[in-house]
Amino acid sequence: MSDWFDFGKWVLGTGFASIAGVLISYDIQTTELEIKKKQAESEIMIAEAKATSEITIKRLEQERVFLDSFLEHAMNADILPRIRLAHYMKSATNDENIAAQWGDFYDELVDICKKEWELSEQEVSGATRRVRLQADCDVGGVEEIASAPANFDTVEGLLSQLAINAKVDGFEVDSSRAKELQCFESVPESEIEIILNAIENAKDFNIVGAAIFLGNICFERHSLAEFRQHIESASAGTIYAMFMNHFESIEVAKEFEGNVEKLMNFVYANDRGNRGEDSGDGFKYQMRGYVGVFGRSNYEALGNSMKINFIDFPDLVDEPEYAIVIAINYFRGRTQSGISALEWANAGKSSVVRRLVNGSEYGTREVDAIILSIIALGLFKEKQSDN
Repeated sequence: MSDWFDFGKWVLGTGFASIAGVLISYDIQTTELEIKKKQAESEIMIAEAKATSEITIKRLEQERVFLDSFLEHAMNADILPRIRLAHYMKSATNDENIAAQWGDFYDELVDICKKEWELSEQEVSGATRRVRLQADCDVGGVEEIASAPANFDTVEGLLSQLAINAKVDGFEVDSSRAKELQCFESVPESEIEIILNAIENAKDFNIVGAAIFLGNICFERHSLAEFRQHIESASAGTIYAMFMNHFESIEVAKEFEGNVEKLMNFVYANDRGNRGEDSGDGFKYQMRGYVGVFGRSNYEALGNSMKINFIDFPDLVDEPEYAIVIAINYFRGRTQSGISALEWANAGKSSVVRRLVNGSEYGTREVDAIILSIIALGLFKEKQSDN
């Protein structure tokens, strides 16, 4: 009996030891996976921190461009929207120097507003004049600074106000300062001319809608160029982080380092009308143009509507003369609540347009800065009356 008992203990001990060995091995593998996951997360965090820093710098640069050019190129706007805009900018920026400059500009505008009302109201009693000054010039305060009105505490509020009296096809293009837009710095002047002329010839934008449209496509074009540059030199960790749903590990992602065509064919296979990985559709019908046309089915649909063979010649979607037509038609046809992106843009609803273009609010603040700079630089100016 003792022998059988000892043998039983040995069997149990061996069994537990085997199970323990399996568990230890599992723990080691799990730990390795966790380490790899943490490494990937760290790379993402570093990349996001770097991107956030770059975005902050770009935003401040856009605000400086706006400040430097605003007095001369204020879209001939009424003094009141200009006051509200100055108040927004001095309140929104996190740069003390810019806040101080906008504060000075704001005070100057309030003084101008006050003098204008005094001149226009000379025949009216002093009490009435004071009421008008209080209501119209005190946006942020004359005697003392108050908070901005609720409907002007965002860029969209300002744009909506500017859009109230803006007429469709009521502007003309001046491209002389277009290169001052950061997203246009490396864009050929010939391409800028194609874009601006197409917007003017579309005839269904007002001046605010045109600025919102241009701000979005300028940002999208710039972002796509940065993505292409980034993906060409992406490490396995970055590839894994960007397309985590497609890779089991960083080790697998290493197979795609330095091979963008192979990567896109793998990641975008069987998506948006693309065929399998071996078809090459993922790379052939990659994201192009000013609104990110993507996938074989979208290329085919656009080609049919425009009578152009985008299936065999997909690079044409990147050509400015086609890209701008695609973008304008996208704004005409993309809707929310039965209202097109173009109509939302003409109403000054920049946040709605951003979601329709990108599918999210990504880049909203950067696009807002571009839109404001477009208005300030005078790229679109109200047509002068013949009278």
